[in-house]
Amino acid sequence: PSVPSFKTINFPDSLVGYVTGEQGLIIKTTDGGLSWKILKSDLEINFRTSFFINKNLGYLGGPNGKVIKTSDGGNTWSFLDLGSYQDVYSLFFPSSQIGYAGLQGNWIYKTTDGGTTWFSIPVINTVISLYFLDTQIGYVGCNDNNIGKTTDGGTTWNWFPQNIWSSYSVYFLDYNKGFVVGAPGNFILKTVNGGTTWDYINTNINDWQNQITFANNTIGYSVGGGGLLKTTDAGNN
Repeated sequence: PSVPSFKTINFPDSLVGYVTGEQGLIIKTTDGGLSWKILKSDLEINFRTSFFINKNLGYLGGPNGKVIKTSDGGNTWSFLDLGSYQDVYSLFFPSSQIGYAGLQGNWIYKTTDGGTTWFSIPVINTVISLYFLDTQIGYVGCNDNNIGKTTDGGTTWNWFPQNIWSSYSVYFLDYNKGFVVGAPGNFILKTVNGGTTWDYINTNINDWQNQITFANNTIGYSVGGGGLLKTTDAGNN
């Protein structure tokens, strides 16, 4: 049999981490990555996104509206009914009860009860990436040139078109400073005013970038087809 590809990685603390991928792959470490064990690999879902609120509580999303939830560190999983059969591209939970799912098509799905029930919110295009600073203020990157911002928990959105084909990853250091990467990957978008305006930081690479994250307020990483990029000055260089 073929070896499944890894698709997502989450470390809710310094020791506990989860990696998911194709063919239902879910593996876990409890020692900071020194060793790993398979939690469950018979779901036959190609996971696209994952989000862990803490070391025990997490969600995985994949094709055809599939979202599963664990409350015991991955020992058991339950399927959640989003009410849609569209592919799930992104998940974000700013609290244990409130969460958002970005799906194929012009919809975001939201839960206010930890995933038991969901309702749909219309948006401008397919949402590839989600990032919420709290339960009310959040950002989305779309499968087009739009970056969206909400200040009322997703009820309404403001859209900021950019010179980008698709926004694969959104990350905010605080309520003002944030970043977006995607395709093309020859620049990183940066805002210092909560998304009102965006600057373009040249990366000197021509391939796409899949994800951006920060270890602290100054050290950040972006990874994609062009390899790994690192900043030590909050994205200035």
